[in-house]
Amino acid sequence: MVDTFAKKISLITTGFPWLIIFLVLLFAEIYIRSDMNRIDYILMFIMSVWTFVSAYILKRKLNIDQKSRLHRSYFLLAIIPGWVVILIPFLFFGVDKLLVEAVLLAFGISLVLLINNIFYRISFHVSINTSIILILNHFTDWKYILLFLTIPFVAWSRYYLKKHTLFQLLAGLLVPFIAYILFLVTVSSIIK
Repeated sequence: MVDTFAKKISLITTGFPWLIIFLVLLFAEIYIRSDMNRIDYILMFIMSVWTFVSAYILKRKLNIDQKSRLHRSYFLLAIIPGWVVILIPFLFFGVDKLLVEAVLLAFGISLVLLINNIFYRISFHVSINTSIILILNHFTDWKYILLFLTIPFVAWSRYYLKKHTLFQLLAGLLVPFIAYILFLVTVSSIIK
């Protein structure tokens, strides 16, 4: 029974319904806080589709749950150029600053995860959930800070299923925070 519970937590926290909930909350907040026009909505939709469709296809094609870091690097290498491709029309069309900030934040965290993944294997489950919760809270003035309480459950499930060591789980938690702090120190001050 505990084994089944751990597998369900692991599956749910990387599944698309979970990610879509975060995406809807994020875009609702960006919509409320910004002065978006039609092109902003179109580009925001393209950004969403690119990110989640490419992630879904890659997750099905690559076994990123395996011990090899190579497949995880392929996964990130496919998503990172997408952020750049999205950013170019965002800058060209003068899209709302919040959307540019969201793309730059996602790009920065993804890049730091890729660099980290080259040298050491961390928990993608923990790092992706931490990243998404950080991004959501960044744009909602930390309204959803309690979502961080889900991270220990994700970490426990990965540890229980013998997918990661405690250090890999801790690194999965800390790396997105380090990337976020780097973002705040560098990019965020430039945008505002």
